Amino acid sequence: MSIPQFNKHLETRPATENAGDLFQTFVYEVLLEDYEGLHLFPGGGKDGGIDLIQTVEEPRLVVECKYIGNGGLDEARQRWRGVAGNLSKHIVHPDGPTKGESQYKPWYRNIPGISRYIFCVSCVLSNQAGFESLQHEIEGFFHHLGEEHEHLKHLRDLSVTILDWSELWGLLQRRPRNLLLKWFPEERIPGLVKLAAATEHTSFRSYLNNDKLSYYSRSQHLILNPAPEGLEIPDEDALLDQLKEGELTGLIITGSGGIGKTRLMLELGRLAESKDWVVRRVLSNFTEESIERFASMVTTETRVLLLIDYIETQRTFAQLVDTLIEFNSDRSLHLRFVANCRTSYYPSVATTQNHKRVDLSPLSQDSAFIEWLGVYRQETARYILSQSGLSVSEKQLTVFQDMPVLAAFISYLYRTRGQQAFEQLLEAEDFSRWVQMRVRLSFGEETIPRDLALLIAMLPMTTTSVSKLDLQKYGDLLNRSAIDGWVEKLPVDELHAEETWESAHDVIADRILLSYLETIAPTIEFFVRELLNLARASGVLRSALITLQRVAAQPLLKSLNWARILDDEIGKAPHDWLDVRDILISTSLLQPLEIIELLGKHEAIWESAEEKGDFQYGLARLIEWALSDEGEDLIDEARKSILISWTKKAAAHATVSNYILTRGIRFCPEVVRKYALNWIVTRPHVFQTHYLMVVWLNQGESLEDITSSVKIWSTSFERSYHLSFVVRAWLKAGGDKEILREHIAAWLGRYRNIAEARFVYKAWLDASGDKELVREGIVAWLAEHRTDLEADFVYRSWLDAGGDKELVREAIAAWLVEHKSIADAGFVYEAWLDAGGDKELVQDSIVAWLVEHKVIIEAGFVYHAWLDAGGDKELVREDIVAWLAEHRTDLEADFVYRSWLDAGGDLELVRDVLVAWLEVHGDYSEADFVIKGWLERRGDFSLVRSAAIRWLSQNYDKERAVYLTKFLAKQKDIPIETIKSILKWCQGFPNNEDAIWRLNQLRSHLLEKEVAEEVYATSEIVLKPLLLRTGLKPVTRGLIISLLSYLISASGLYEGQLRERVDILLLEWLRHPQSYGSYLQPELQNQRASYFRRIKELIDKNALSVTDDRESLVRFLHWINNWDEERKLELSDILESLERRYPDPELWGIIKISS
Repeated sequence: MSIPQFNKHLETRPATENAGDLFQTFVYEVLLEDYEGLHLFPGGGKDGGIDLIQTVEEPRLVVECKYIGNGGLDEARQRWRGVAGNLSKHIVHPDGPTKGESQYKPWYRNIPGISRYIFCVSCVLSNQAGFESLQHEIEGFFHHLGEEHEHLKHLRDLSVTILDWSELWGLLQRRPRNLLLKWFPEERIPGLVKLAAATEHTSFRSYLNNDKLSYYSRSQHLILNPAPEGLEIPDEDALLDQLKEGELTGLIITGSGGIGKTRLMLELGRLAESKDWVVRRVLSNFTEESIERFASMVTTETRVLLLIDYIETQRTFAQLVDTLIEFNSDRSLHLRFVANCRTSYYPSVATTQNHKRVDLSPLSQDSAFIEWLGVYRQETARYILSQSGLSVSEKQLTVFQDMPVLAAFISYLYRTRGQQAFEQLLEAEDFSRWVQMRVRLSFGEETIPRDLALLIAMLPMTTTSVSKLDLQKYGDLLNRSAIDGWVEKLPVDELHAEETWESAHDVIADRILLSYLETIAPTIEFFVRELLNLARASGVLRSALITLQRVAAQPLLKSLNWARILDDEIGKAPHDWLDVRDILISTSLLQPLEIIELLGKHEAIWESAEEKGDFQYGLARLIEWALSDEGEDLIDEARKSILISWTKKAAAHATVSNYILTRGIRFCPEVVRKYALNWIVTRPHVFQTHYLMVVWLNQGESLEDITSSVKIWSTSFERSYHLSFVVRAWLKAGGDKEILREHIAAWLGRYRNIAEARFVYKAWLDASGDKELVREGIVAWLAEHRTDLEADFVYRSWLDAGGDKELVREAIAAWLVEHKSIADAGFVYEAWLDAGGDKELVQDSIVAWLVEHKVIIEAGFVYHAWLDAGGDKELVREDIVAWLAEHRTDLEADFVYRSWLDAGGDLELVRDVLVAWLEVHGDYSEADFVIKGWLERRGDFSLVRSAAIRWLSQNYDKERAVYLTKFLAKQKDIPIETIKSILKWCQGFPNNEDAIWRLNQLRSHLLEKEVAEEVYATSEIVLKPLLLRTGLKPVTRGLIISLLSYLISASGLYEGQLRERVDILLLEWLRHPQSYGSYLQPELQNQRASYFRRIKELIDKNALSVTDDRESLVRFLHWINNWDEERKLELSDILESLERRYPDPELWGIIKISS
């Protein structure tokens, strides 16, 4: 890059600044890095006086700076000889410099003495021989002084260096690049200009944008009109301070036309410049290459502020902001922006990341704030007029309609054209009428000419575009409009690559246009179509569309069918609209649905649009709308299909920004997934990749697919604030905590105290991460943020994770002092009590909280926690009654019922409401806890019976159903399906010790024919593992005997294969070494003749052997012998038959039957 000579810098400075002083300051800033303690003498010294000197206690350096405009070696030699002459005159006296010339004293000092002298000139000394000659001349001069004068002998061997402009430029090359931007803003990057861009022309816009127009600041107004109580209204300093630190990248100033958006933006720029920020205005031709080049020229210490006027005209605004954010994080830069747009356009940029809106004409904020802004605008208008020597009454002030720009325009006309314009305005009593009157005077017509309205709506336009118009018609209009100040011809300068015609101000242009449209209200659509055709033919469609966007919300134009108009006009010559498709994709003239419809038409204008970044951003905003509640309600399958088709095409071309991918993966994941994954996998070192990672994780996409990329990104950006977003998404998605552990530790080392660190603490703890990793960070964080409103998230997560209660006890106490009555405090009460915290800490706060919140749904969790913690029931009794009156059948009421019952609360308080709840939620998966609580308090089972049956029918696969099966199994009258549900539970949990109990408790229900197969299958599943065990308890053996008794007696199991399978079970048990026996006392219900008869039948079938199974039969007969005598008598016939057929007196004699 070539650098101009220093005098080029002077072209950008006010004429009042001294060139020599500026050059001296420049040399000081260039040399400062190499020479510690270098001191600048403001204003310089006389020739021979010292401009710069080192102040450190060692041999010192002196620098002489000479600004030489257009000279060379001869001029430099002449300037040196002037210095030498002064030195020879003023330092040769041993006692000190001549009287009144104290600036020469440092030359006398020899401890530490001056050992080096640098002579700097702003010109180039191209002749090497001449260069060396001058150096030798300077060295010879100091050597002679030292030889001739004893008090100057320390100068005899002075080292001399000459730095001409080429040498200084070489040093400048090695300095931070922002030094170059500061001194030579002309070496600008395309699309960037310095704040005070040099303009030689005088125009209303230049009048608005520079210090010709005094500024009435917010800070001034706040002194006279303080902010309403309870409101914070930031002044300019406070607004700029928001951009000094933290993650906020920019401010977007919004408001209606002429309200002061641009001026506030410029003043913030001037303020930043005064505080050593590098400030640049961004033009519409700014590109990604421009920001890349610009970023390479600044250091991490440089604060940069970019000013973006009228976002509507910026094709690459979204990409620019994304790039700023990426460079800030990736390169640790400090790039910020202030932009502005009209309120109507803000929805198109509302989703811009890391920005804050500064709304100058809010509609829905605090009325006191709106009133304050109104007064501020009035006072601004008064101030602007007063600075021009104009005074107005309160009534006259209303003429300017709260628009400072109108006052500025009158002030401008007054300064440039005299008193008449001001007096005419006051006579008109309305700015719009004044405009009409001025136009009539200018053009000699009663109404505003149609051609003027057309012309004004197409501005700005270059002279090339003007040449395409009918100059006989429009040439004269331009000339007369310029004479009267409505339009201005701007020459080529930093802001304009070609001579350009512009309106004095958009608000002025809009007033002219709207005034004309009022006269043709029935045919406005014809005018709009004529305008678009004329603009298309002249190549200024962009200007015309932007104008129409500004005025489209006016009542006059609201009824226009813009979708039809644009559809028709595009259809006439699609190729002429190619250059404005970036506007069409985001235009405020159309509703999102209409833009989507337009995407489905006119292929010619959309061809290859998906490859362009501005189109991708516009498409992504349409997707955001489609994902909104409004979009989901309005978009149909046809339009959704159009959007999906374009999303697929754009996703394939997402190479610079992944904005379309982050939106597309949410809208149509099946289409975008592969492109999103490819981006993540191939760009893990790119900062913006984390935006896509976060959405990927939040969407529930594969963790495994991006694990490696998450590792790489987190390693690359562990010092970035944005790591917190990846941490939250990764942990919430269930990702491996250890992958991020070290990175979280590193991040906390840098950010542990910032307010947003709470999200990392919460995510880590909620993911069951090691508490020790965040303990110290939380302690430090609480020291600064313990009473922050959002601190409750940290308290809750810490306590829910089982963290030490004492660590947060005092902090929670302090938090409750300020926030005990807010709704979210309920979650803190719940977490503290659930963690076993002492009730005393929160009792009074809960009482206060319940005054306001006792019937909100979340109060149920507070009641639940309080009662479970053993809190006084009476403290919440009446509040619970009130809460149940509103929420008796809400699903969440189960916690209240359960806790009240578990705490021993009286049944009557919840009896009726609990029954009502069960009618609605009896099949809810956790309704059994409510039923169980009721039954454990000995509540009437009949009240919950039907709910218990419903619940079990859907939850028999849960082991905890054991409790309800006990109650239901004992009921005499239960449905067959309930019997089956109990049997299914037993089948599902055969090893539960209650399974054998539950089968026996079914008693006669086991005999039902409809469930015969289920009864046997369940019995087999439950008995098989028992029959394989030894060491059975007596009660278990008794339960087996009882169950087999039911199986033998069940008519549905008496025949066929089921009988045979029952016999197998019976034989397995009979042969078990612990079956039957004399030590078991048979229950009366099991003393059935059918039991003994079944054994006889097995012997008769040779399934049981009197000899081989003798031991088993002995145990069985001993058990029979313990029956009641009456029951044994019933066995006489069976016993006689056995004795007769299988004689064995000793065996059969075990049974003793009394005669």
